[in-house]
Amino acid sequence: MRAQPGELTSEQWRLVEEALPEAHELARSVARRCGNHTPGELDALAEDSLMRRVRNFDATAGTKLAAFARHGIRLDLVRAAFTRATDPCTSAGLAAIDRHEEAIEHPDLGARFAETLGEKDARARALGGGQMAAAYYAHTAARAARTPEEELGAREEWEELRREAEASADGAGKLLALLYEEDASWKDAAERLGLDERQAQRIEERALARLRALILGRRRRT
Repeated sequence: MRAQPGELTSEQWRLVEEALPEAHELARSVARRCGNHTPGELDALAEDSLMRRVRNFDATAGTKLAAFARHGIRLDLVRAAFTRATDPCTSAGLAAIDRHEEAIEHPDLGARFAETLGEKDARARALGGGQMAAAYYAHTAARAARTPEEELGAREEWEELRREAEASADGAGKLLALLYEEDASWKDAAERLGLDERQAQRIEERALARLRALILGRRRRT
């Protein structure tokens, strides 16, 4: 890993170096199933991902950089290692997970220690459910954007998801379209809807919870 002058503060470099072993372990776990990149190339990719994510890391929040960045590093590795991840629809789903994660409010360290195992499991399920719903919506929207003759079924499904999202809160359908179809930032999406960012994030959370229930309900019926 080569340092770029002025790129990170000395404290950020210290945090990166502390988190490197876990980043390299993630790279090695992907390398075992990947034939188109060497372990060294994946190590370098994990390092680059870690250095990008440390810029948004708040060390006072009571968590380690490795835990904060783990999911993002894994997504970056998957994108690079597996051909299917470069498919536009799959790529849209992965990007949606990243955008959704920007809005997640993690409990502080004291609250985490006070959680029961049941509460930890429930929080993990909620986080995973939100990620799944965001990815599913973005993937479906990307498919629906193709020619109607090829993706008529996907367009009908996308329209159903938009209606379901809108039923959760006024403006929710438009918010998901801005975030996951137009790739707007949280700040830009909120401003365009006349909301503050936290209001927008709460609306997105409600919409994704409703979409998750819809998706799981379909699976139970099949």
